[in-house]
Amino acid sequence: MGPPGGGRQPVTNRFLRHFNHVAFPELSDASMKLIFGKIFAAHLDMFFPPVMKAVLDPVCDASINIYKNCLKDLLPTPAKS
Repeated sequence: MGPPGGGRQPVTNRFLRHFNHVAFPELSDASMKLIFGKIFAAHLDMFFPPVMKAVLDPVCDASINIYKNCLKDLLPTPAKS
């Protein structure tokens, strides 16, 4: 495996063992809303009054919308041209 950016020095397995590779399948909107909703609900319970629970669904929907727009608009460099 060569290094990113087109350099010529090889990246050894001994060096690569110090890094983590994280991969996950594409999540559905319902799964993302459930995961983010649980995290945000716990944060609201700890730091905000109960009245703020009303913003949970709109903030979750807005966050998913922003994420999808980032995936669509912020393409990797080769795909931009």
